Amino acid sequence: KASVKAKGAAKGKAKSKAKASVKAKGKASVKAKGAAKGKAKSKANGQIKVAVAKRPAAAALAVTGAAVSACLGSDLPPAVVLNLLRRPDRWAEVRERLEGVPGGPAFERFDAVDGAGGAEISTDVVTESWSTANNWRYVTRVFEGGEECGYAAKELRLTGGERGCAASHVEVWRRCAAELGEAGSALEGATASCGSSCRRGAGPLLVLEDDAMPTAEFVDRLRDALEALRNESPDLLYLGYTQAAPWRRKVSKCVREAEYLWTTVGYVLWPSGARKLLAALPVDQPVDNFMARLMAAGTLRGFAVVPEILKQAKEWNVDNDVAHSDDAAWIQNAGSSS
Repeated sequence: KASVKAKGAAKGKAKSKAKASVKAKGKASVKAKGAAKGKAKSKANGQIKVAVAKRPAAAALAVTGAAVSACLGSDLPPAVVLNLLRRPDRWAEVRERLEGVPGGPAFERFDAVDGAGGAEISTDVVTESWSTANNWRYVTRVFEGGEECGYAAKELRLTGGERGCAASHVEVWRRCAAELGEAGSALEGATASCGSSCRRGAGPLLVLEDDAMPTAEFVDRLRDALEALRNESPDLLYLGYTQAAPWRRKVSKCVREAEYLWTTVGYVLWPSGARKLLAALPVDQPVDNFMARLMAAGTLRGFAVVPEILKQAKEWNVDNDVAHSDDAAWIQNAGSSS
């Protein structure tokens, strides 16, 4: 995805992230100072203004063999960290970041579905193609240029990485719905190593990708957000995201009800939300778009911590394992391989 540089009325593609400037020429790739293709957002007079070049990637997630890695003795929901088996370097990095958070959540590693590596994924779980039509509605609302921003509604094939990412999320949803939802221990296998602090029954699950980087306020503000949602019957709470539509309403100083958000770097999922996501299978688009569509339709009650308390550790598309099919939806990329 690419966005238009906000400097005059220039049309093209650009990413504005904070005060980054972008210049596009013909079919050239979007460049933003120090980063290629990303989404940035700002708020002015209560209205969002988002310049987008591309969604931050959802890292591949876990499917089998939860390997307990750490337990920090926290009162926060337990976390699963989604990581490809062939990327022990990313696991080591995220583990160090999470262990450095005082009072942070108990967490464990899940092996990711390596869709890019050829893992078999049923079309009952994730389709092989998707339409950008629904996403187009939001891209054209937040990009400079609106319908002339260069993003097209078209049919595309999901990449192997996107299918693996989605399939892995589905396994996490199943775990949350079945194990947490039945008041069993979602971290039962972790108990021997971590003790009772890792055990949580019938409660939410914190889902993190292996590039998640908590902010300094992560623990306090997550506690505040969870308290603010106590009487809201939430399904989903985003901790890191790119905003693609105005907030539906203000819940508290640090929580907003969301309509459409991009990225899945980190979110809290309740069993109710997991069951709704599973009922909507197959995933028929990149997984963040799939989740956002259900929020927009009112199927999922989605919320977000404001401002974000999770960032991605590296710049967009740096050391990334998920190729993005909708690169081909951008006019500047027309004719390039999807």
